[in-house]
Amino acid sequence: MPFAEITLVPGVNIETTPADNPSGVQESNFIRWRGALPEKRGGCTLYYNNTIQGTPTDLQPWLGINGEKFLGIGTDAGLFVLQDKSPYNISPQYIDSNSQTPPKFSTYANSSTVRVEDAGVSGTSSNVTIYDSVVFNTPVSIDGLIIFGEYKIKNSISPSPSVYEIEANGLAAAGVVNGGVLPEFVTTAGNSSVTCNFPNHNYAVGEMVSFLVPTTVAGITIFGSYIIRAVNPGVSFDFVAENAASATTTAYMNNNVVNARYWIVSGPVINGSGYGLNGYGEYPYGQGSADPPLTGTQYGKDEWWLDNWGERLLSCGEGGPLFEWSKLDGFNNASIINGAPVANMGMFVAMPQQQVMCWGSTYTGQVDPLQIRWSNVGDYTDWTPQVTNQAGGYRIPTGSKIVRGIQGQTQQFWFTDVDLYVAQYTGDPFVYSFNKIGSGCGLLAPRAVGMLGGSLYWMSQSQFYTVAAGGSPMPIPCSVWDFIFQNTKQGINPESGKPYSDGVVCGTNAMFNEVNWFFTSVDSPDGYPDAYVCYNTQYNMWDYGYMGRTAWYDQSALGPPLAANSQAVLGVQQGYIYQHETSYDLANGLTINPINAYLKTGYFSLSNGQDLSFVDWMLPDMKWYTYAIQNEIDGADLQVTFYVTDYTGETPRVYGPYNMNKTTKFISPRIRGRYVS
Repeated sequence: MPFAEITLVPGVNIETTPADNPSGVQESNFIRWRGALPEKRGGCTLYYNNTIQGTPTDLQPWLGINGEKFLGIGTDAGLFVLQDKSPYNISPQYIDSNSQTPPKFSTYANSSTVRVEDAGVSGTSSNVTIYDSVVFNTPVSIDGLIIFGEYKIKNSISPSPSVYEIEANGLAAAGVVNGGVLPEFVTTAGNSSVTCNFPNHNYAVGEMVSFLVPTTVAGITIFGSYIIRAVNPGVSFDFVAENAASATTTAYMNNNVVNARYWIVSGPVINGSGYGLNGYGEYPYGQGSADPPLTGTQYGKDEWWLDNWGERLLSCGEGGPLFEWSKLDGFNNASIINGAPVANMGMFVAMPQQQVMCWGSTYTGQVDPLQIRWSNVGDYTDWTPQVTNQAGGYRIPTGSKIVRGIQGQTQQFWFTDVDLYVAQYTGDPFVYSFNKIGSGCGLLAPRAVGMLGGSLYWMSQSQFYTVAAGGSPMPIPCSVWDFIFQNTKQGINPESGKPYSDGVVCGTNAMFNEVNWFFTSVDSPDGYPDAYVCYNTQYNMWDYGYMGRTAWYDQSALGPPLAANSQAVLGVQQGYIYQHETSYDLANGLTINPINAYLKTGYFSLSNGQDLSFVDWMLPDMKWYTYAIQNEIDGADLQVTFYVTDYTGETPRVYGPYNMNKTTKFISPRIRGRYVS
């Protein structure tokens, strides 16, 4: 019988039957396509030879002004930075206070300075400092002022550890000592309308009011946002609760207890500490002592969003405020950005005007899933829209939430759960123009989108899409659709409280024109991503395999792509940072393993009719080297296994594996059958 030539059809296709894919690849792991030939995918090494606390969800590399190599890492346990691969824990720290009742706020006539006494930060010899900030979650009315939201600590009053001063957004009227009142709710039996008595309020009918701390009164739980239905200016306002009250009664918000969160920053010794602040003879003459700094709870989030503003790392934990950190400032941890929205689902730095863009942002203190806000041009601390700046906001009119915003080459892309919008910088007066360019093509998960070669690629609820600048979304035919859409773990991840599909991570690799989507398969042992599909944008080919990543950043000033995953160490998740395309082996935590790269074809028909053909020889034709080592004696080694059957529905007979290398002239499997793969 003469020789028969078998030429592989490029790409992996699992959407056909094995017999209908005779020259194609039916299974794969850790391969990639270069032209019409498959090859082993590049491996990875540890970028940092130790663990990072928690599971990384975002990476941000940048160069310092003196050439230092920085890598920001956000995990569910905190915020970290590697500077030239030396680790720093820069996690924000906070102290929650819910104990001061009645409020003790003091004002000065015709002054914006407000003195606050809060027992929630007492009990130690430490005090808040001018580096720290406070966010009041319960509004307080005092002397013509409303104290609500975020304030920078203006002055700490030593030696008392519970008294400090802030700067209000207005001038007090007469001066009050240890005063202040929280909102008072008034209910009527059988009625869902609630009156809120709150002096000095400036709400109007139709505006939104948010109560960030739940209060239960007469069977009604008042929590979240409400539309104002009626107003008594400066005295009270009405809104409608979700259910009718069971009694006619009154109650103060949070039982008249001030609720606040203090963001603590560890920094240099503050001027003014030292001589004269301690008891006589307590320290050597002329020495004095600085107050020990406060320490708070380390702040971690399931989702972090990082970007750099020149030397500075900007960050946002899902649902939280914005933070900044720079090695040049001398602070040990990230500090809240004063003036920025206190609740955001994510952020990025926009071009061309260098503005911070936030989604799922707020004007009231509570996340609005469809609200976008942006800072002034070149100033991430200026967020109040004025005729003299370009700060502003826009609320997406369709969908139920903004899943992600991302900067493109010439415009921004904004994904809801169902639609796609683009925003173009236009300058004054509106700053940005928003237009919907796609419907029914929403983003499945916040990190399921990536930018490569000027085009955007993303995973939707049931297919993949791409869009180029100025174009419209186009579906991408997917020949490995079953592997990801029928193989994603269903249900809720108990660690995050979110669907497993929310953990999909897109990783682009510009070195090989690849877009990867890492996902949690039904066989994932720990609920974290463990498998991937890969689309080669140059050749329009797919492959798939098994490797998990929870964060990814394409090639940067730090070199080839960086990625992360986590493993349980003594029952606690610890993160690992990898650099891809740096090895022929695969780092997995602190171990290094050979890459298990393989492919399996569909069934070739050896004969027609009832005849069963006999195969005696196989002559290999392969490339065994990289170009640089083609003249070396040793090259790659691989194994070939034959799966033979007479009927496509029966279990195949297995022959092999047979070892092959450069010197192998032929293999003699001596197999007989109707189909072989």
